[in-house]
Amino acid sequence: MPASKTRIGVLCVLASTAFFSLTATFVVNAYDSGANPVGVLTVRFAIASVFMVAARRILRPNVPWPSRRVTLELMGLGCSSYFLGALLYFNALKRMDSGLAIVIFYTYPILVVFGNWLINRHRPSRNIVIALAMSVTGVVITVGQVGDATGAGVLLCFASTLTYTTYTLGSARVLPKTDLFTGVTVVMLGAFTCFALLATIGSPFIEVSFPETRDGWINVVLLAIIATALATGVFFVGIRNLGPNTTSLLTTFEPVLTIVAGIAFLHETFTLARGIGAAFVIGALIVFGLLESRSTKTPEIL
Repeated sequence: MPASKTRIGVLCVLASTAFFSLTATFVVNAYDSGANPVGVLTVRFAIASVFMVAARRILRPNVPWPSRRVTLELMGLGCSSYFLGALLYFNALKRMDSGLAIVIFYTYPILVVFGNWLINRHRPSRNIVIALAMSVTGVVITVGQVGDATGAGVLLCFASTLTYTTYTLGSARVLPKTDLFTGVTVVMLGAFTCFALLATIGSPFIEVSFPETRDGWINVVLLAIIATALATGVFFVGIRNLGPNTTSLLTTFEPVLTIVAGIAFLHETFTLARGIGAAFVIGALIVFGLLESRSTKTPEIL
């Protein structure tokens, strides 16, 4: 692989990771302006879907849309596990700080390996089991320092992790049926469809609150453009240049950057115990990435 292509790929993945790490900052600021998870997510996916469709038209002008059957499968993926995972995670962010949430959430790559074992009988190696043990140890240490988090927040975050694991396993089956960028665009449209229905039809039973201030709306728009559409776009440039294995390894910096952003922008506290817990989880992710990079059969993790 040419060195210039590798450099571009690394820069794109790191930029994507930095953009994604700002998610919690934008979300918490939107909540402070009176918005709630359903309101924020509806606007987020509405704006991001428009950007993704426009970007696809520019970047994939000659690539046809998938067949009706594949489109329905992708929409179903967006309407189920992707929709539910986002809803659970954003509800968790109302009940806990972003540093704790991201540490819990980032156990999902290793859970995917075990899910693949249960479903497809791909038994993980002993080294992967060690990585999982490190990850679980880190989460236990970190959750022991919950700070302002509630038990409900921790449970919601774990549920989001399990749901996103299901989404990733489903993606490995459905996304190869079309090009990756198109597939994720359709999945995002599926998620937007569900949130739009939830915000309209479900409104008599489910509270839907949008930002009440200009700053709140600015944060939701930045969430959609920077931490969703732009982050996804440069991520796919990176994965195209580097491949899924190296990309997965580089994305392990997201928990670190999210913790830093929480401290810098949300005034969250950072304790030694949390640092040790995060180090276990991030170390496990690095071990996981290095081990998986030796395999040619690693499924893409989005």
